[in-house]
Amino acid sequence: MQHMEYQKNLANGQIERAVQTVKNSLTKAAEEGKDLYVVLLDYRIQPAKDMPSPAELLMGRKLRTFLPSHPGQLKPTFDVERAREALRKRQIIQNKYANKHATVMPVLHQNAKV
Repeated sequence: MQHMEYQKNLANGQIERAVQTVKNSLTKAAEEGKDLYVVLLDYRIQPAKDMPSPAELLMGRKLRTFLPSHPGQLKPTFDVERAREALRKRQIIQNKYANKHATVMPVLHQNAKV
């Protein structure tokens, strides 16, 4: 078994970045007097790099927005395997950078002094 040290802020960078983006958007919307639900809707419909939007990942279809769209676009046409593969690729890249400065810890034996 290998022991790896992780820095807290590098261990979950994708989630940390998403939280930061939502907080900044909500703060800006509150300052400008915009509807917070519209801001959240805008965030949910924005696709990530090489992946569908968070709403498409959750519901399997595009969300209805204030912009006119064809009803055919609102029907589920989601390829789950393609999304899983894209997520795996992103996690491998993220893991590579997160473990860049991680060190392998020595093996601990029973009754060994630490």
